[in-house]
Amino acid sequence: MTTQRSDEKSLYGGQPSAAASRVRRVTVTDLAAAKERGEHWPMITCYDALTAGVFDDAGIPVMLVGDSAANVVYGYDTTIPVTVDELLPLVRAVTRGSQRAMVVADLPFGSYQSSPAQALDTAARFMKRPEPTRSNSKVEPGCSRR
Repeated sequence: MTTQRSDEKSLYGGQPSAAASRVRRVTVTDLAAAKERGEHWPMITCYDALTAGVFDDAGIPVMLVGDSAANVVYGYDTTIPVTVDELLPLVRAVTRGSQRAMVVADLPFGSYQSSPAQALDTAARFMKRPEPTRSNSKVEPGCSRR
């Protein structure tokens, strides 16, 4: 069991006190440091700004806008039909509704399989102006490419 030093802030938990300076987003470096400390932390799926604010206030460090929005938000039978254009507004809403949590977005089926260049182009859409989402993207390939 790893013990936490008194000067280390747990990744998971409520917002910093009012005395703390400005709130910053959780980063990949923060997640790596938590792993190094042996700290467990949650990631939760979220699709809207209001819920993102509640989860953020509760100290959830990572929120996923998953392709499961196909089922939960759009009513599709599977996740396959959901498009990048359908997920982008959800990612933006979750990002606007949270201040601290890292926002991670699934790349939907068909938006990355053709090539690494296609995957990069699609991921870039989640982070582009005019409204950068400050999100991370993840892919869930069904099989390995050799």
